[in-house]
Amino acid sequence: MCKKLSDIINTAFKVLDNHIGEHMYFNNMRIQDASQDFINKYFFAIRETYCELCEEHNTCEEYKDYVKYQEWNFDDTKENIIGKLKK
Repeated sequence: MCKKLSDIINTAFKVLDNHIGEHMYFNNMRIQDASQDFINKYFFAIRETYCELCEEHNTCEEYKDYVKYQEWNFDDTKENIIGKLKK
């Protein structure tokens, strides 16, 4: 398990706190819905940035697994998009 997970989560909440007003306004949502939407859309970017800056990311198994999952997920999405464009 990531030793820095609590730091990542705290950072995500700080970013959310800084931007929730704009997110609510531009998406016409209540705070609960906007908060969940923001985390769903942007948590991956916060985590990836934090992990890249972490001094342990070269040896971190959690990070390696996360990167492998993201590459697999992107490749699958890319193939689905190409398949839809050919139709």
